[in-house]
Amino acid sequence: MQPKPHIVHLPVYQPGKPIEDVKRELGLDEVIKLASNENPYGSSPKVLQAIQQEFANISVYPDGSAVALTQALAKQTGLKEEQFIYGCGSDEIIALITRAFLLPGEESIMADQTFSVYKSNVEIEGAVAVEVPLRDGVHDLDAMLAQINDRTKIIWICNPNNPTGTIVPEAELIAFLDQVPKHVMVVLDEAYAEFVTDRSYPDGIRLLSAYENLVVLRTFSKIYGLASLRIGYGMGAESTIR
Repeated sequence: MQPKPHIVHLPVYQPGKPIEDVKRELGLDEVIKLASNENPYGSSPKVLQAIQQEFANISVYPDGSAVALTQALAKQTGLKEEQFIYGCGSDEIIALITRAFLLPGEESIMADQTFSVYKSNVEIEGAVAVEVPLRDGVHDLDAMLAQINDRTKIIWICNPNNPTGTIVPEAELIAFLDQVPKHVMVVLDEAYAEFVTDRSYPDGIRLLSAYENLVVLRTFSKIYGLASLRIGYGMGAESTIR
């Protein structure tokens, strides 16, 4: 059986070697794996308590609508409940975005050194990944704007950027969003937002009311130490989420 020709060249993701294997091979007692950006402090003890309480319900399907979580996030962010979508980590939401909005031959703009899942999912859909070189490790927003044409459908901004750790300041992001055509989606991936202390860093959630074409991604995997639970969420206009 032949696979789709446009995905044959895609690299296979190589996950990092398990910590226990490294300990055994190198005779180490303690190893911290940096590549996956896992929280070394772990999760809140309250999470462990909640999981233990849920063991009794392991035979029951989880709530596909995530009602309780949606209510909590809506209260926390001030958004409507209809503005949220969830995935198996942010990875699945990225895949859902590309599947829902990209047609073969359309273009998606991203940095050349950023989260690799953007490019792989764009190419899985038969679309074209337009990679723009970083400038001093930061997204070159002017160069990204220059790449927009009538085939452009989605632009990806990872803020802070993974793997460089740099940020796009609020003033520059707003100036960029003001120039992006309304029919082009901008996905603002804020997986590491909670770690930023720079006061010029924007809060993408606050920008949603001003930009209908903006989608913001967040996750519970990093700052909250819940990587194994795979809880990513996206926020955007109600029509986009629907």
